[in-house]
Amino acid sequence: MSLSCSKCNKVFGYHWNLKTHENKCSIIVQNENNNLIKCPDSKCEYSFTSYALLRKHVEDFHSVVLNKEQHCFKTLNGTYYVMHIGYIIYVNMFNTNTFLLISIFAEFMEWKQKIEKECVCSYVSKATARLKKGKRTYYYCHRSGYFKTKSQGIRRIKSQGSNKIDSTCTSSMVVTDDTNGISVNYCSTHFGHGSNLGRCRLTADERAMIAGKIAEGVTFSKILDDVRNNVHSIYDVTTLISKRDLRNVERDFNLVEGKDHSSDFVGVCIWIERMNNLSEEENPIIYSCLENEDLFLIIATKFQLEMLQKFGNEKICVDSTHSTTEYDLLLTSLVIVDEFGNGFPCCFCFTKKKDTKTWTTFFTKVKEKTGIITTKTFMSDDDPSFYNAWRDVMGDTEHKLLCSWHVDQSWRKQVQAKIKGSYEKKTYVYKTLKILQHEPNTDDFEKLLTGICEELKNDEDTNEFHSYFQSNYLNRVEQWAYCHRRLCGINTNMYLESIHKTIKYFYLNGRKNKRMDQCINALLKFIRDKMFERFIKLSKNKYSAKEDNILASHNIVVKILDDVKIERVSETTWRIDSTTEKNLTYDVSKVQDICDTDNCKLKCRLCNICTHIFICECPDFIIRSNICKHIHLIVQSEKDFFQTVFTQPVEPTKNVDTLEKVLVNQENIEPIEKEKKLIIEKLMVSVGLLKSSDYSIEECTVLKHKVDSLLDTIRGKKRKLTDTTNCEPSNKKIEKQFRVVKKKNNRQLQLKSTTTALERIEVKRSFKTPIAAGEQRNILHIHNTDDHSY
Repeated sequence: MSLSCSKCNKVFGYHWNLKTHENKCSIIVQNENNNLIKCPDSKCEYSFTSYALLRKHVEDFHSVVLNKEQHCFKTLNGTYYVMHIGYIIYVNMFNTNTFLLISIFAEFMEWKQKIEKECVCSYVSKATARLKKGKRTYYYCHRSGYFKTKSQGIRRIKSQGSNKIDSTCTSSMVVTDDTNGISVNYCSTHFGHGSNLGRCRLTADERAMIAGKIAEGVTFSKILDDVRNNVHSIYDVTTLISKRDLRNVERDFNLVEGKDHSSDFVGVCIWIERMNNLSEEENPIIYSCLENEDLFLIIATKFQLEMLQKFGNEKICVDSTHSTTEYDLLLTSLVIVDEFGNGFPCCFCFTKKKDTKTWTTFFTKVKEKTGIITTKTFMSDDDPSFYNAWRDVMGDTEHKLLCSWHVDQSWRKQVQAKIKGSYEKKTYVYKTLKILQHEPNTDDFEKLLTGICEELKNDEDTNEFHSYFQSNYLNRVEQWAYCHRRLCGINTNMYLESIHKTIKYFYLNGRKNKRMDQCINALLKFIRDKMFERFIKLSKNKYSAKEDNILASHNIVVKILDDVKIERVSETTWRIDSTTEKNLTYDVSKVQDICDTDNCKLKCRLCNICTHIFICECPDFIIRSNICKHIHLIVQSEKDFFQTVFTQPVEPTKNVDTLEKVLVNQENIEPIEKEKKLIIEKLMVSVGLLKSSDYSIEECTVLKHKVDSLLDTIRGKKRKLTDTTNCEPSNKKIEKQFRVVKKKNNRQLQLKSTTTALERIEVKRSFKTPIAAGEQRNILHIHNTDDHSY
């Protein structure tokens, strides 16, 4: 019976010959199996089982001449060339006791990269075969293959489409690496696609070079400038580098600060696990809960809590901001004002909710760390939940103030919405309210308030706005009127606004941040820098922003000193005409000769006075606690009267010692130990997630296999219980066990329990016969042979 091939109808006499032929048969028409090598010509429907058959088909059927080359990178006279720190060292290849650093592979890779640049292509390794004395690696054109999308429709496909041509390019490299060197069978002709620079990738060396610059802190703009200023060929792939490529390199080399995992949730869990492994003093986490609806994270370092305890008795500012993550999370900051008049963040809180219960939890956790903070002034936005929670946890304050900026925004919005009539009327009402708000005298404020409310109530166009104003602001005038915040030294939440702006625009680079772990990293860096700024101020006695304002007032007075009228009312009181408004005067009073504040920082270094010596009735002093120009006028006009001694600031030894413990990095960990520590943290997080999540039996099976693979990787060099040299296969039968029979004269005689009939008769007869005194009984003949044998 004849046997024929179903593909080419070739006839064979034996079935095994037919089977061998079918495995190698090259002519397969209209076959959709992507595992076969398809002809790159879109009009050709042939597929093949090997590259050799594909090339033969292209040459015969498509009349394409394929350029085939052979290259060798061999040793010279039994000697390898070894590159070591820029020198060529000759090492005898037959010396088996020497560890050889072979540069032949590096030479091959250099040649390969040169070919890729010249031909505007790239070769990737897809298979490796083991040989007796080496290995064989197969490199194929990176355009070969089939595009298999894994997209779920979330991201659009690349504008130029996939690099894969859904067939196989004829170009390839077969690299054989053995003891004689490296030999390359190279087919340089590409068939099925053109030469496109946009399809090429950066080499590993180029990516490593860019990663090194990013790790050193070089900005993306500077890297692009260096690349574009050193272009030697327009066909070099580096000419196409963009910031998107730099971000990809930063991601692939794990250079993104604060990002420990591709999943934001896992990354935050890893950070929490790392912080919980620290000592109680070093751990900045006060409270954490990552449940979806009740997400709650409170962060405060030990130094922040110490600053809250030290300066929290004067002013506390609390406010929230959005747009720090892609989630609907609020970043709430608790800020104090230090001795320099600068805001310092003492606590950060991530939450999803913003109610009294949430803020009560926030302040309660802070109280557990710091104790009760009794503050004089508490400022927040128009939301009463902040103060209600603070009052429930910490107690009442002397002043509860609303941020003037938030009040102004609310008035602008409601004036536009609730007042009817012309634009001029709305402007008049708004300006009248601002005059009312800025009035520093309490009696005048009450008169103005009564008149404005009466006018708003009687006008039909403003009646609706009057109802809003009466229900929201008339019942708490002490929170927004300037006359009720005298000498509080705070008017707006600009301390908080400045901090939030710095975080968003400098530490988050002014872009919409998506990840919470990167936001946490930015906050910790911000706190670190604020501590260094404080250290610099304490060490160098630098000017603060408040001192700059004081100096600006002093410089104004130097110009107008001779033009201002000053009237002395008493020994300690002066009356000065306003320099900006006619028929307006301000009284300046001296309240003390020597400042009783320990190491006061807010002073004019030219006039030798601080903010506690004089009081002025102008808003600049009453609201902002600035040494205004009126006080400077008195001091400059009465130089002989004020003979004060300028005291140098106290050396901040104690403060510096406190900061040293925080700023100096006591940790000295080797890089390998650091990586191991990170791996352990991730494993601990994995265990926690596995315990707290529900998985199906199929998912558990997949996880089990992945864990087994991980254990095999961690195990490394196939560790065993004990060292052994036994290399026998596990299915080999054991050797037959033989009984070792020793010689009888060396054996110890054993007592036998078996007796014969003759022995029993002799024993009975012997004991029935008596023996005379002094005689011995004859030894009986006892059977003493082995009773059993093996």
